[in-house]
Amino acid sequence: MLFSILNKFNNFILLFCLTIYSRYSYLLVKAVILISLLPFLILCFYAQPYLDDFIDAKRIMDFGSFEFIKYQYQNWSGRYIHITFYSFINPLKFFWISGIKIYHLFTIILFAGTLFFA
Repeated sequence: MLFSILNKFNNFILLFCLTIYSRYSYLLVKAVILISLLPFLILCFYAQPYLDDFIDAKRIMDFGSFEFIKYQYQNWSGRYIHITFYSFINPLKFFWISGIKIYHLFTIILFAGTLFFA
């Protein structure tokens, strides 16, 4: 009788400890991911557009967003989501050079959100 009571109590304690460990380890992994993205968030404020950014903005203005997406996907890069965001939200398309910092900040926050809620 006493052995079965102790066995049930030990199982309860073990299950309780594993539940708490799994909950906190999950939060710990999320915290490590968010902290590891901190240097990239800081570097966003030092980003400067380069020649290819201006060329892409000119192509977007000349051919339109959908043709730019098609051209980039078929000929240059297979990152479909990035190309789509870049063609519609590209700050250089609106002649806003300092907006490239906000664009990069937005994409990193969006990436962190997908990692956090995954």
